[in-house]
Amino acid sequence: MRKLFYLIALLSLIVNLASPTVLYSASSPNLYTGNTVGLMVNDTSRAWPGYTLVAPKHYTSLTYLLDNQGQVVHTWTGTDDEPGQSAYLLENGHLLRAAKINSQLGGTGGGEGGRIEEYDWNSNRVWSMDYSTTTYMQHHDFCVLPNGNIIMLVVEKQTYAEAVAAGFNPGNLGLVQTDGFILPDTVVEIVPNRAGGWEGGGTVVWKWKIWDHLIQELYTGQGNYGDVSAHPELINVNGGGNAV
Repeated sequence: MRKLFYLIALLSLIVNLASPTVLYSASSPNLYTGNTVGLMVNDTSRAWPGYTLVAPKHYTSLTYLLDNQGQVVHTWTGTDDEPGQSAYLLENGHLLRAAKINSQLGGTGGGEGGRIEEYDWNSNRVWSMDYSTTTYMQHHDFCVLPNGNIIMLVVEKQTYAEAVAAGFNPGNLGLVQTDGFILPDTVVEIVPNRAGGWEGGGTVVWKWKIWDHLIQELYTGQGNYGDVSAHPELINVNGGGNAV
């Protein structure tokens, strides 16, 4: 049923993009009354005179560039992989987007990706990189740095035993014990190898791992034991005592 709902919503969006209904309000010409999807407000005195990149999340490989009139200016057709959670338009007119791929990790609980890929204006894939294994996976967002490197969010699997050893209260780890693992975040910077073409991949040049910045007050024998209140730069693994 949920897939049917998403499919109907997607079809409605495509129909509206193809032939949007424009109903002007005489009292306020910037409002498009009667529309339930598509263009609803275009206040030209306050709206930035630019474009909006629309990347639907499911059941399509299309990404749209819209103007302020709600018209489709350009469309990219990606691979058969579902879109990930983020897409950006580069200054050279290329599209950089995340893609959701099948992963041996088993999912991240939402926000799955695993691949970042670049398309030129004509929808040719010119570069991509998979960052997904049995122990880590790119998810949600990424960012292009001024030097062209890419920073991305990644989950890295830690086992239940590793969580306990890191000072997590076992009484709060019911789901973690059931699943056998926990998925803390890591920030990863890569240098894309665009010279290698669409399968060029990239090289990891920097990481920042949450797992390396933990503190706890339960177990004095652990290396990350300390006074939580004295270390605001660290993350209290037991927080407010809630279940993880």
